[in-house]
Amino acid sequence: MKKHALLFLGLLLAFAVQAIDFKVDQLKYTTNADGLTASVDSQECNLSGAIVIPAKVMYNGQSYAVTSIGDGAFRGCNEMTSIEISEGVRYVGMGAFIHCASLASVKIPMSVDSIGAGAFCFCSSLAHFDVDKDHPFFTVSDGILLSKNKRTIIAYPAAQAKNHYLIPVGIATIEENAFAGCSTLHYLTIPPGVIAINKCAFLGCSGLDSISISASVDSIGERAFWGCKNLTSLLIPEGVHTIGRSAFEGCENLVSVFIPGSVISIGGKAFGRCQKLKEIHIDASTPPAGDGDPFDSINKTTCTLYVPAFSKGDYAASEYWKEFLIVEEEVPFMTVVWVLGVIALLLGMIFVLSRRFKIGVLRSSPCKCGKMKDEESTNCINH
Repeated sequence: MKKHALLFLGLLLAFAVQAIDFKVDQLKYTTNADGLTASVDSQECNLSGAIVIPAKVMYNGQSYAVTSIGDGAFRGCNEMTSIEISEGVRYVGMGAFIHCASLASVKIPMSVDSIGAGAFCFCSSLAHFDVDKDHPFFTVSDGILLSKNKRTIIAYPAAQAKNHYLIPVGIATIEENAFAGCSTLHYLTIPPGVIAINKCAFLGCSGLDSISISASVDSIGERAFWGCKNLTSLLIPEGVHTIGRSAFEGCENLVSVFIPGSVISIGGKAFGRCQKLKEIHIDASTPPAGDGDPFDSINKTTCTLYVPAFSKGDYAASEYWKEFLIVEEEVPFMTVVWVLGVIALLLGMIFVLSRRFKIGVLRSSPCKCGKMKDEESTNCINH
């Protein structure tokens, strides 16, 4: 009898917390495990215009507090133009508004403390984030959604009218999908201080022509630059240790790649389907480890691999590298780049100093012959 009572109680509790799906004012919801709150569920995408996510909804006589927007909830809802999230919602799910082509603005309340990866990616019309300046977790700077401490880029609005974006000094992390689908971005500078480029960070940035990556970057995540088809040349700086799977896959116009000696791991298909790749310069004496062929689906017999002196044998014996036309470089490519950079810097300094020296001579000569006015002589001495 006691066992039957416990079984009945267990079934009753299970029924009590069973999720309930319902629809109110065109929006679909599902109840959470506590039975008191609800999440915005996947929509049918027949929504249009300005949409408000309410703080509470009533269903069958019961009030539910809306606390979250589910992963992919509004995926592909192309007719929505704006989203206002009401106070009380705490979580915006991964890809919550992905591929909402007409979405132009998003209002994020003070209550939101977590935003999933790629929540606003591939929103080609997105131009504005509305976030209170006193928000405890997020802020907006130059139109970009950042963490409150301005150390992480959360989302870059795709409709920003910028050809060149210089990531602000102080940023350490570029979050997953932060720039995904920003096809209007052509030139990108990643400054010193940035440590990680997370996966899919620049996925599908098809207009990206040039990227400058700082030596502070330690890792380039999976699919970080997947499908950046306008890239023709890539210089990965010394300091990068890992290149993730499919990091540059589908960069179909990439012709040359320069990989530093610091790289110890390259993921499978990292440069897959880069059919125009003709030369690879790598400064690592030992072939980097990996979890598959980094150069999948390219013609290796027409691509030259330049390796450090005395390392040709190691590459020729390596499964994923041996099919290339392998050429040893007497001086590592990155060393050449470094030396040329130092020479350019020294020449610049010499040019500046020489100009200053010549100006000093011209100013001092009249002083010696006593032909300058008193005021001019004073200035000459001061210089």
